[in-house]
Amino acid sequence: MSDEAVPARGQSVPKATEDPTPVDRIVRDRERQSITGVCRSRWWALERDGLAPGRVTLIPGSNRVGWRLSELLQWVKSRQRKDASR
Repeated sequence: MSDEAVPARGQSVPKATEDPTPVDRIVRDRERQSITGVCRSRWWALERDGLAPGRVTLIPGSNRVGWRLSELLQWVKSRQRKDASR
């Protein structure tokens, strides 16, 4: 066993760092509304105007859509920064 693996008496064991980036996945509308706090019709207007992340078609030729979780979280974070600077 090497000396580097055992901390000296009185020192704490360093904890493994967690990756702050969430695993990206697709969320459906109900979860999107919960994350963003924006209703469906307002979100559609924001998307149309390029002010919110766009939807992703889940199955080509279908109406099934979702949003990338990472983009939604980034959007929420950017909105919080704007509100804080007011």
